[in-house]
Amino acid sequence: MHVRIVRGRFNPATEGEVQRIISQQITPALHRQPGFQRYLWGINRTTGQVSAMSFWDNEAHANLGSEILARALDSLAALGVKLEPAEIYEVTVEDRAAQVGR
Repeated sequence: MHVRIVRGRFNPATEGEVQRIISQQITPALHRQPGFQRYLWGINRTTGQVSAMSFWDNEAHANLGSEILARALDSLAALGVKLEPAEIYEVTVEDRAAQVGR
């Protein structure tokens, strides 16, 4: 498994619009890609920082081209969101909290 991490900055005043683009454009586009497993988007409203992590079955799938997300990335840029280049890592340790009742 591989994780793709993208960090960036945003204006907290545009949070609602940014979240809408993530939910309506980025998440559905990722779901259509081979090898996609999971997506997390986190924000820090105080500092205006964002972090996105997507999980993939292999490195090739994690290195999806930006053209797949071009429309959504253009929409985010128009709101002043500035994203750094993606970083890809192999997941070498995974731990999950135990679920109660299992």
